[in-house]
Amino acid sequence: MRVILVCLLSLFFLNGNDAYAQLISDRPGISESSYVLNNNSFQLQSGLFSTFLNQGESNLLTNRFRFGLGNNFDVIADVNYLFSRTEDNKINDFSPLAVGVRKVIFSETNTNLGLQLTTGVPLSNSLDFLANNPYSTRFVFLMDHSISKLNLALNIGLLGTKNMNQYDLNSFYSVSASVGKTVSTFIEIFGNTGTFNAFSFQETTLNADTGIAYLLNESFLIDISAGVLDINKQQLGWILDFGLTWKINTED
Repeated sequence: MRVILVCLLSLFFLNGNDAYAQLISDRPGISESSYVLNNNSFQLQSGLFSTFLNQGESNLLTNRFRFGLGNNFDVIADVNYLFSRTEDNKINDFSPLAVGVRKVIFSETNTNLGLQLTTGVPLSNSLDFLANNPYSTRFVFLMDHSISKLNLALNIGLLGTKNMNQYDLNSFYSVSASVGKTVSTFIEIFGNTGTFNAFSFQETTLNADTGIAYLLNESFLIDISAGVLDINKQQLGWILDFGLTWKINTED
């Protein structure tokens, strides 16, 4: 019953057409906004993303730096640090640096469409960690659409990873919606497919999370969320995420 309730509620997600009129954040949740920053605006999005599974837990310190270039472009850089504990392994190390751009390709009153491309470069000195975090390229189609006070969002993308001599390609998705302004609640569903090299619907994952965000002012947002993993496989894990977004306008 609990899983069914989560799935039904997963039609909602916070993603900034009203709540982020001044501050446009990709937090909270997995879905990313299709909107870009104003020209010469700098933004930091930071958080602690924790995953709890039967075999152990991991904690990821996330930091996304964004800068608005104007002409509907953002520059993006992700610098994350992983603390992982499992039955057989322990990792404290940097995730690959991800750098890229976001571009708005269509915008009108209620609909916004964007594309985002990032590529990863390993920062770690650990050969074991590099083996599990290869060079990667991520391409995403982003959409936001508002209906009255409700904002809907869709992300569909491809992730390619190269490890040693093997290249894997898989897809990912998120479906989301939001309601609220200063205080906003959200819920979303998200997941990914198995690699296209050996595609199987059994490898597709279904996850969900929900939470709340509070817009302190036009430049500062705080949030917290929690969710469940692998709903369709009945191998439930848990996620907990909390963080902040800080926008700095560098225009004269």
